[in-house]
Amino acid sequence: MYEPRIASVVYQDGEWKKLPDNSSSDMMKVLSGLVKLTKPSVDFHFPGQRARREELNSKYIALRQQIPNPSTKRDRSSIVKDAIRYIHELTTTVDELRILVEKKRKRNDTREMEEGRGLEKP
Repeated sequence: MYEPRIASVVYQDGEWKKLPDNSSSDMMKVLSGLVKLTKPSVDFHFPGQRARREELNSKYIALRQQIPNPSTKRDRSSIVKDAIRYIHELTTTVDELRILVEKKRKRNDTREMEEGRGLEKP
């Protein structure tokens, strides 16, 4: 038994229609270039979208692994919030360490100047 194939046609106005192969007027439009034969965009973009999602998910997982004591929530917004909090903590720690290093340098400079003058502290 013969079953006609179904052709998928997207008209220029974006309307999607399925037509049997024997629809000669619509097939003439396709042949003349007025209508394009295409696959649905969902099928066309699916592998690319999946790869993009998998790459993003792996990057979120890697980011979460870099954060000490992350929250129990595993959604993206919580991961980003935890990362922002951790970066702020690191920035504060770096600033505090810079201040301590500057104080130590000043103390060493003062001590060297006193030793150079022959002044000794008891």
